[in-house]
Amino acid sequence: RGETRAAFIARLQAIDDDLMAAARAATPPDTLAALGREAGQDLAAFRGRMSADDYSRAMEAVTKKLLRERLKLPDTAYGG
Repeated sequence: RGETRAAFIARLQAIDDDLMAAARAATPPDTLAALGREAGQDLAAFRGRMSADDYSRAMEAVTKKLLRERLKLPDTAYGG
């Protein structure tokens, strides 16, 4: 049961990754840039307390969230 569940969760994550990669590829560069700027504004208050790696990961996560919201895409990843 545990292996089946883990495989199913991994498959959901792969589907979500594919969905977001396709969404990013289909989104015009100026829209992606605008989402990146918005993400930067959202994180501005925390930037000074974050390492470069943490900030980069946070920027990616917030930009992904904003893109998902903009395109009204579902989150198919388990627990996401």
